[in-house]
Amino acid sequence: MIKGLPARLSLCAAMALASACTVHPTEAPALAGPSEFALSFSVAATPDSITQDGVSQSSIVVTARDASGAPVAGLQLGLAIVVSNTQAAFGTLSARTVFTGADGRATSTYTSPTASPYLAGGPPTIVSVVATPVGNDYRKAISQRADIKVTPPPLLTPVPGGPTATVTFSPSSPKVGQLVTFDATSSQPAPGHRLTTYFWDFGDGLPQSEEGNDASHVYEVPGTYTMVLGVVDDVGRIGSIFKTIVVSP
Repeated sequence: MIKGLPARLSLCAAMALASACTVHPTEAPALAGPSEFALSFSVAATPDSITQDGVSQSSIVVTARDASGAPVAGLQLGLAIVVSNTQAAFGTLSARTVFTGADGRATSTYTSPTASPYLAGGPPTIVSVVATPVGNDYRKAISQRADIKVTPPPLLTPVPGGPTATVTFSPSSPKVGQLVTFDATSSQPAPGHRLTTYFWDFGDGLPQSEEGNDASHVYEVPGTYTMVLGVVDDVGRIGSIFKTIVVSP
């Protein structure tokens, strides 16, 4: 062995006296797995804009193809409804577990939820239907999504003498995990009436049970949210207001 050289190179140097010796560098294996499979895995929603009326639907189609472009049959996928990067019970899917057929396609149907009357005339909600292949194969551990714009019905003609909803919140620029407090005590009914109900929707799809004229909420994911306050007076007339809340990490 030649002093100071690794065993393999020393052997090569020794053999060079009798014959040529070439050391080949080890080559990295070809890329495979998620990056390749992801290019052939897609989700589409048709139509991609529907009304939040409890009956409007969008057809969800998942298409899977292998690296050569051939359909992938028998692939099991789990479907989830996601709003603001959080799984939410916002509408329904006809099937949450689907399998691709011989054509590499699997289908489900998304149905919009019924909008509260307080949401009439409000901004749309972007709903993502996320598909994730099921199995232990590393190259299948990915997700793809299709977005659907779900818009509440238009605002009805205001009833004369209806209540006025007013709300403030603090802090004005909350962070994830920070308690946000809401104050609706300035909401007013028409003269001679009183408010009987307060409706709160914080825009992130998480369940809540607030009922009074003040509330609090913690946002778990950064993003831009539309919160809604609705009020009802003693004769059933309603008023509502929308606020945009930007939550930072």
